[in-house]
Amino acid sequence: MKERTKERKETEKVDIDIYRLPDENTSAAEAITRDCGKATRVNYDAFMLYFNQVMQQHGSIIPRVIAMTPARRKMVQGMVRKYGKPYINAYLAKAAVNPFLNGYNKYGFRATFEWLMSEKNFCRVMEGNYDQAPQDRRRDEAQTRAERQRQLARQAEEQEHRRMDAERDRARQHAATVEEIRRILGPRCTI
Repeated sequence: MKERTKERKETEKVDIDIYRLPDENTSAAEAITRDCGKATRVNYDAFMLYFNQVMQQHGSIIPRVIAMTPARRKMVQGMVRKYGKPYINAYLAKAAVNPFLNGYNKYGFRATFEWLMSEKNFCRVMEGNYDQAPQDRRRDEAQTRAERQRQLARQAEEQEHRRMDAERDRARQHAATVEEIRRILGPRCTI
């Protein structure tokens, strides 16, 4: 009986340690999970902070997490148990920089926390299904070059218009000056 009570107290201490938020010596990524025997416990608050931190660091427009609901906790727990912390960290970083998942697509689609925590979407993102295809990159580069050429042509056209306007203004000013001189010198002046 005493052994069971002692064991329970040790388990309670471990549980308290498992759910501790990161301090200044512990990174958020390290605080997400702590191994506790066969079961992996997840610090959901630390995971939420880590998710938001990764999205912020990479300039992602994926919405930030403000609350960990029971459904979200269940999704996170399943992902961490199945894939482990290193893969989850790599997955979040990959999703944060993926243009398609950040809304840069013709559909206007933008990934959410729930979408990212879905197991089937985890596999798709890690396998590269949402990476930009090489022909898309070439098309984007060609569009960028074409847009740059159009921009340069517009700038050259605007510069030419400004030059012509300046010439016209100089000619008008010259004509006005000549008229003023003729008026002052009278009809005998031949300029």
